[in-house]
Amino acid sequence: MTFTKNDTLVAKGVAVILLLIHHLFYSMDYNFSSFLISKEGWVDLAKIGKVCVAMFLVLSGYGLSKSFEKYEKGSYLFVQKHLLKLYEGFWCIFVLSLIPLCLGSLGYSFKSVWGGEINLFLQDFLGIRYWFNQFGYNPTWWFLSLIIPLYVCFPIIYYAVQKMALEVLLLSFFVFLVGGPIGILPLFVFLKLFLFPFVLGIFCAKKDIFEQISSCSYPYKKICLLICLGGFCCWRLVECEGKEAGEVLIFDGITAICFIIYSFLFIAPQSKLYNFLLLLGKHSMNIFLMHTFIFGIYLSKFSYALKYPPLILLQLLLVCLGFSIVLEKCKQFLFVGIEKCQKNVLSRHQIMLF
Repeated sequence: MTFTKNDTLVAKGVAVILLLIHHLFYSMDYNFSSFLISKEGWVDLAKIGKVCVAMFLVLSGYGLSKSFEKYEKGSYLFVQKHLLKLYEGFWCIFVLSLIPLCLGSLGYSFKSVWGGEINLFLQDFLGIRYWFNQFGYNPTWWFLSLIIPLYVCFPIIYYAVQKMALEVLLLSFFVFLVGGPIGILPLFVFLKLFLFPFVLGIFCAKKDIFEQISSCSYPYKKICLLICLGGFCCWRLVECEGKEAGEVLIFDGITAICFIIYSFLFIAPQSKLYNFLLLLGKHSMNIFLMHTFIFGIYLSKFSYALKYPPLILLQLLLVCLGFSIVLEKCKQFLFVGIEKCQKNVLSRHQIMLF
């Protein structure tokens, strides 16, 4: 079986669900009731859900590698293209999120968010606020401060993996354990904590790891993978005991691989679940960027109104997905309108010339 782009999107759909579980239920302070498992059990699931970060990094490293293999215009243009694509999606959400500030609604204003300091606004606008050890306008946007430098460094890492795959992978693993000077600046802390899953994604792409596992004839491979996944999840819970739900752990990259492989092997292509996760994966960027505003600010009074975690999760999923679909339709309509205007201007210009 080939691990296709759609399989990547399905895995992103799984990561999105884990992301929302993590943010919705990571604290006992939130007003939700137990369902099938205890309230403490849902908090444990939220701790496991943190692995979504590693999943997004593995899939990013994998996707960039597969795209780079087919790219012929040079590494600089490749990075530029993908950074622009990232910023286009981010800036659209960023501008929309400013509307309540402009209207002075929801108790927020430019002054309350940035204190009138233009440099803080620009840091948020560029998605690099956490480089300065501050969460900024939207706390979950810290991920942008991580993925941007990884995009910039991608060609270097890719060529290093191409020449010394296993050595670079092991080095990125042990960098996590290194303290001292590498942890002085927030950006270095980021790279130290999250470099391994990104490199792991590149490694999987170069070595066709997903395809090799899927083609393995071992009859109990799914059971073995399930045991591995369960073991890593239990280990994460033990390690997180007494710590914050957002704690980053060294084996998150391996756990992420287990989740990705299971979504690849277990979810039947073209099934209803597959198509739903595929849709979520296509809108994963918008959901990531906007979900905190939706459940934490805009609909904060209704987010936990349904009481039961599965209903709370489904409600947020559908609201975020609906918002993203409408947003993409509007962007598409705007793009078509701009194209038509350009064609009209060009045709009139040609008529004037002749």
